[in-house]
Amino acid sequence: GLLMDYISALRVIGDTLWIGYGNESAGGLGKLDLKTRNCTSFTASLSSDWTVTKPPRIPVTQIRPDRDGNIWFASFGGPIRYDGKEFTNFAQETGIAKRRIFSLIVDKSGALWFGSITGGASKYDGKSFTRFTTKEGLSGNDVLWIFEDEEGNIWLATEKGVSRYDGKAFTNYSTK
Repeated sequence: GLLMDYISALRVIGDTLWIGYGNESAGGLGKLDLKTRNCTSFTASLSSDWTVTKPPRIPVTQIRPDRDGNIWFASFGGPIRYDGKEFTNFAQETGIAKRRIFSLIVDKSGALWFGSITGGASKYDGKSFTRFTTKEGLSGNDVLWIFEDEEGNIWLATEKGVSRYDGKAFTNYSTK
């Protein structure tokens, strides 16, 4: 069965429904095989090694596949990648170490964007991370949602309005 009733993210990838669990005190990850209806939960203690077959028991807020077949999870412990065998945490590499990651997208170029609470956003091009905060022109450092429009602009919803990133600079929209 399910790990817990509080479901924070869902994503169908192939024949699998990935389930993110979580609230302020607990979380985790599960998958439901849509053909066999078998449900598997992945959890470990917060002190365990991140590169294991089970991620820690933290809230998962977003689930996205990348072009290489990996599955990425936005979590309260940072971004986590699952390569089909192991879970790896990328919190240190993003520059938003162990922060609450609320948003995650894969843009048209295949780059991953992570939005965090208090840490701004990070873009991962498959080789390195670039961090964006108010210092780089982002409207606020609490990034709750990220979206890419048809022209390839990245839109970031923050606690201080909306920012549009055109690949070079931010344009901000707010009540001020």
